[in-house]
Amino acid sequence: MLEEKDRQNPTPLKTHERWGELSAYKLFAAIEHTRTISVDLFIYALGILHIGEVTARDCLSYENFEHWWTSLKQAVDIKSIAYEELTNIEGIGDIVATSLINFSSEPKNQLMVKSL
Repeated sequence: MLEEKDRQNPTPLKTHERWGELSAYKLFAAIEHTRTISVDLFIYALGILHIGEVTARDCLSYENFEHWWTSLKQAVDIKSIAYEELTNIEGIGDIVATSLINFSSEPKNQLMVKSL
């Protein structure tokens, strides 16, 4: 944790010119806040073809990221319930669904998402 390292530092951040306890606290809180992002921003950041911020936000209709990711793997079968659920989301038609499914089917993308 950054705050602990700062406390152990011979010259903690709060001792620097123009810094105080509150400024240091706010900085550490802001850094901690940016360590996690919302699911829709994460999906958007994956850089999937045809997936912009709005479409990524539409994917929030799933319970959580794991449910969405698992559903994409099941949606490979276009006659599946998972495919139907995906294409029933407003803004997601066959082209966008295919893009999502293709992305989630790529082994290199699966490894990347798992590592993130």
